[in-house]
Amino acid sequence: MMRAFILWSVAAAMVAASDFTVVFETMQCNGERGFASVDMVDVSKIESGSCIDPTDAQRKLKQMLVKNGRGSFDTFSLTQSASEDVMAQIKAYNKARLENLQKTNTLIISK
Repeated sequence: MMRAFILWSVAAAMVAASDFTVVFETMQCNGERGFASVDMVDVSKIESGSCIDPTDAQRKLKQMLVKNGRGSFDTFSLTQSASEDVMAQIKAYNKARLENLQKTNTLIISK
């Protein structure tokens, strides 16, 4: 009974995580700016991109890989600071979620 409850709690936490949207500014290699939003659980990784940041020649743009639901990834180009903002959003959400799970007063009634 307890194991089933724990598994249900983990599944519920995973479903709840998919409700968090990360919003960020994008930048193309030519300097064109935009913005996008993605579901947090679909963010796969952030890594160095292939082109120079048009606003800071000392840095490369970052690229974020996001699962697209078709078995592949969409790629977004970001500045270093935008990638740090995305990571901060994800870390803040995960911290709040963990604190919420730790503070939950759960009553289990077994028949």
